[in-house]
Amino acid sequence: DEPLPYAFSVDGIEISTSLHKDIIQGLKKSTEDVIKIVYQPQAIFKVRAVTRCSSTLNGHKDAMVYTNTERSICIGVLALQGAFLEHIHILQRIPQVSRVVPVRTAEQLDSVDALIVPGGESTAISLVAERSGLIEPLRKFVRSKPTWGTCAGMILLANKANRTKKGGQSLIGGLDITVNRNEFGSQIDSFESAIQINHITSSSSDLFPAVFIRAPIISSINSPDVEVLARLQCSTGETDVSAIVAVKQGHLLATAFHPELTNDDRIHGFFVKVAIDFLNEKKS
Repeated sequence: DEPLPYAFSVDGIEISTSLHKDIIQGLKKSTEDVIKIVYQPQAIFKVRAVTRCSSTLNGHKDAMVYTNTERSICIGVLALQGAFLEHIHILQRIPQVSRVVPVRTAEQLDSVDALIVPGGESTAISLVAERSGLIEPLRKFVRSKPTWGTCAGMILLANKANRTKKGGQSLIGGLDITVNRNEFGSQIDSFESAIQINHITSSSSDLFPAVFIRAPIISSINSPDVEVLARLQCSTGETDVSAIVAVKQGHLLATAFHPELTNDDRIHGFFVKVAIDFLNEKKS
């Protein structure tokens, strides 16, 4: 059966997704659980409950701050729209992460060592960032601190974007790349592809399950400082097999796909290592 549209509320936040009918029926349970949707191979959505946080997201400036004083770096996740909760849950598993902060204000941005800009709708994220006075603080942050953009986040971190909506959109910038928005088509054209990623996968048999949802690609690299980390390994529609889907430029990282929608935390661990190494180098 095709997945059906489904929406539910977690701590006052409306979450929309697509689920199979039997899973929707399984969600008719106590709303005391926070539901996390985890994408698995063969296009099957699985659901698991995770522990409710002590404070809610809705209306609380410092809500959902996870702390472990024995760890060494504070990571922010831009929480204006999109898949920020999924990133937060994965970051909690990374041994070196001391705190995870959902970022909605300039003050919260100033409090973190590194930032993830999640997937979602890039136009919506940029509009909310503009209206909340975050665009310029984000641009300043990206110039000096480690930042990773996934899917829509990659679009926002690019210096140039093609196929933007009428009137264009504000970009955070920082990466010397040009991206094509919605390269593969609409939501129904989403797919998963196993790919090799430099610094992360170890061999042709050790692949990463990359989930592409209305994903962009990198159409051009505009600086020799940009390192290509991954390309598609099979042609998809009219998109060439060699299309670039992940890059690194100094302290900046970008992926066209959604690592947070898998159980594989290797890219999150890699980003944390990049961030710690960069910050330690700045101190020395």
